[in-house]
Amino acid sequence: MRLRAGLGQFDAVLAANLLCRLRDPRLCVENFPALVRPGGQLVIATPCTWLEAFTPAAHWLGGFERNGARVTTLQSLSEMLEPAFELKRGFDLPFLIREHARKFQWNVAQVSVWKRR
Repeated sequence: MRLRAGLGQFDAVLAANLLCRLRDPRLCVENFPALVRPGGQLVIATPCTWLEAFTPAAHWLGGFERNGARVTTLQSLSEMLEPAFELKRGFDLPFLIREHARKFQWNVAQVSVWKRR
């Protein structure tokens, strides 16, 4: 969540199945503008599985109501990223996790692709 300063800027940064497992995902998201060079891409893939076992509800980016309206993870990401990024594409991406020989999890991640301004 708190990356050290001076890591550099990259052409592409991928955050996959990460945000909804962090104690405070905003701390991570706030680092993205410094990590992606202008013109570079940020790809975020998350199943938006907000659980208090990983993230206190006060730090969730989606899955709650504000002023009587439902807030989605993508809405929160847009509010945080749009000053530095432009949303280029969003889509759902199914994926399968094998837990053991007889048990699998089928999930759908929300993928958003952002271009650094």
